[in-house]
Amino acid sequence: MFQDPSRQLKMLAKLLCALGSIGSLLSGIALLFQGAGGMVIGFFILTFGLSTSWIFSLILYGIGKTLQQTEWIAEDTKRIEAYARSSILNAFRSQQDASSNASE
Repeated sequence: MFQDPSRQLKMLAKLLCALGSIGSLLSGIALLFQGAGGMVIGFFILTFGLSTSWIFSLILYGIGKTLQQTEWIAEDTKRIEAYARSSILNAFRSQQDASSNASE
C-alpha cells in the first residue's frame, strides 16, 4: 500500500483529472440545457470545473514527481557515499602498503 507513494500520487492525479473533467463536462452540459439560469451555472461549471480539475491534478502530479526525484537523489547519494568510502579505504590501504614497503 505504501511501497511507491510517488507512483501512486501520479496515478491518482491522472485519475482525478479524468474524473473531474468528465464530471464537469457532464454536469456542465446538463445544466446548459436547463434554461437561462442553468446556462450561466453550466458555463461556469464547464470552465471553472475543467480548469480546477486540471490545476489540482498538476499540483498532485508535481508532488508525486518531486517525491520520485527525491528517492532518486537519496539512492544516488548512497551510491556516492559508498564509492567515497571505498576510495578512501583503498587510498589508505595503498598508503600503508607503500609505507610498509619503504620500511623494509
